Amino acid sequence: MYEYKAHCVNVIDGDTIDVVVDLGFHIQREIRLRLQGVDTHETYGVSHDSEEYRRGERETAYVQDWLPSIDGETADGAGGEWPITVRTEKKGKYGRYLAEVERRHDGAVLNEGLRETFDGVDTTEGES
Repeated sequence: MYEYKAHCVNVIDGDTIDVVVDLGFHIQREIRLRLQGVDTHETYGVSHDSEEYRRGERETAYVQDWLPSIDGETADGAGGEWPITVRTEKKGKYGRYLAEVERRHDGAVLNEGLRETFDGVDTTEGES
């Protein structure tokens, strides 16, 4: 298992985000993460008036609100240059790193928050 300090640069949907990770020695890399153990509802390729889309939009909004920004612009003021920790060990079938994302200031884990908040997104029994 590898662990990196990171910050989010884009939320794709409720289970996929783009982050910049700090690799050390002033080396940074942008990567796409798939949240391990989570499969949120689709927002792409589905009708915008469908329940699937509405649920996906709510889950995506949750992720956007949950993630701290690098300038400290969150509800609780937490942020900083590297506000999250990413834990990953492998890529999934679509080339995204399967990861757990933790807020550094309070130890909350995004993957767990999604599973606890929304029905039907828990895939801890299988691979994401």
